[in-house]
Amino acid sequence: MADLRTRLCGIELANPLIVSSGPLTWSARGIRRCFEAGAAAAVTKTIARAAAVNPTPHITGIGRGSLLNTEKWADLPASQWIKHELPALASADGVVIASVGHTAQEVEALARDLVRAGADMLEVVSYRAADMVSLVKTAKGLTDVPVLAKVSPNWPDLLDCVDACLAAGADGITAIDSLGPALHVDIETGRPALGGRRGYAWLSGAALKPLTVRIVADVCLRHPEVPVIATGGVSTAEDMVEMLMVGATAVGAHTTPLLKGINWFGRTVDRLGRLSLIHI
Repeated sequence: MADLRTRLCGIELANPLIVSSGPLTWSARGIRRCFEAGAAAAVTKTIARAAAVNPTPHITGIGRGSLLNTEKWADLPASQWIKHELPALASADGVVIASVGHTAQEVEALARDLVRAGADMLEVVSYRAADMVSLVKTAKGLTDVPVLAKVSPNWPDLLDCVDACLAAGADGITAIDSLGPALHVDIETGRPALGGRRGYAWLSGAALKPLTVRIVADVCLRHPEVPVIATGGVSTAEDMVEMLMVGATAVGAHTTPLLKGINWFGRTVDRLGRLSLIHI
């Protein structure tokens, strides 16, 4: 078996596979299960002061390993993460990345306490590219842990946003967030598969892979020294190899283990170990 250890922003990971932000990382219990299954790091659901109230249903499959969702942010309030969930991961065998957003005010209120509670890194995320620099600057000004900036394929100026985030002090980039808005109509009812005013939702899973590869390649060519977590569309160890070949430091996945079960992490790491002897 190949040595799969890697370093992300100076922190060692047992392997390059990260469970990205989503339903599997809703709590300490969920994150610990992902670590035990083989993920080397985990990104929490995006933490805000108030817990999200999600519509029901808010996730639906659209076939071929992809999902649509109308999820908002963490189901638990920041106080729960700070007092209970993050401290409960102190002995866990994995790196904890706290996702925080979606405004500089939220980051200012939470960043320091999230790190004190046990987050090894922060990942800042916003719905708007224009807000990202202020999120990065705020997080860097309040903490001394690495800060990742998560960028969205919905932004036409994505690479300009990457440049600005790095200039503001971001230690690495997570590429990409889910794509949307998208729409899926149930042909039996003639109505959108998910609720909401127009039935719009956000796309994740296998359908994103070619887009993720292109964006990760663009970011890595532009900033070859910057750590990048390639997130979006990873279904197999072969997909991981492709992401690593275009320059990614680590690879995030969520939709596939959500659909196939978290034992996918261990199987994929084992397969990656065999492939890396040949390809990486």
